[in-house]
Amino acid sequence: MKQIKEIVVHCKPVILNTQPIKDGYLNWNYSSQFGSDEIDVTIIDDQDLDDEEFCEFYDIDYDHVNCIELVDVI
Repeated sequence: MKQIKEIVVHCKPVILNTQPIKDGYLNWNYSSQFGSDEIDVTIIDDQDLDDEEFCEFYDIDYDHVNCIELVDVI
C-alpha cells in the first residue's frame, strides 16, 4: 500500500521564474524561516522516488532546490 506524503521542497527564489510556478501548477509560499530568500513548494505525493526523480516528475529544476523535507505521512 502506497503512503501519501506531504513534502516541502525548499527552493532558491529563482524557482519563481519557472513555468510550473508561473502556470500555477505548484503550490508555493515564501519560507516562514527565511522569508523571500527561500520558496517552499508543498506537494502531496504517493510515489517512491529519490530526490532527483521527484523533482524531475514535478518539473522542478534540481539545481534550484536547497533541500527536500518530508513533513507528514497522511
